[in-house]
Amino acid sequence: MGNERNLLFTYGSLMVEPNFLCSVRLKNYKRSWEVLIKEIKVTSLGISNKDGANCNGLIYEVDGGKLQELDIRETNSYKRVEINRDYIELIEGDLPEGRIWTYITKIPQGPTKDSPILMSYVEVILTGCINIGEGFTKEFLESTYDWRFIEGDLKKP
Repeated sequence: MGNERNLLFTYGSLMVEPNFLCSVRLKNYKRSWEVLIKEIKVTSLGISNKDGANCNGLIYEVDGGKLQELDIRETNSYKRVEINRDYIELIEGDLPEGRIWTYITKIPQGPTKDSPILMSYVEVILTGCINIGEGFTKEFLESTYDWRFIEGDLKKP
């Protein structure tokens, strides 16, 4: 990876971090609830290559150590891949030079009754989206697929 800048396209729970560089749309990738985390019996977000699909997200700068840390954390369910800059459409901000990475789903599988989508996880992601803006949040909801088996694990107010 040398001295080149490393950028990370995030599309789920990592979007809650405030120090992003820009918001973008990733072309030819579909975001779905498609990552079954067997160890804790939940379903997480993932992206898979799909012609004509798009999903919005955020770009962060990360150092090589952070990428290695994420590689270890995500190794069971995701694979880090480099994204061609031609697949990135800028929504807001400036996209700096550098290599763009993201994590794609290794084995896409939709949510099940035994491995539901947790409402607390949805809340974390939507909090990040709402901090960006209404249009970003709406696009997130419209470009995310397979909203089945949601478990309401939040406490009532």
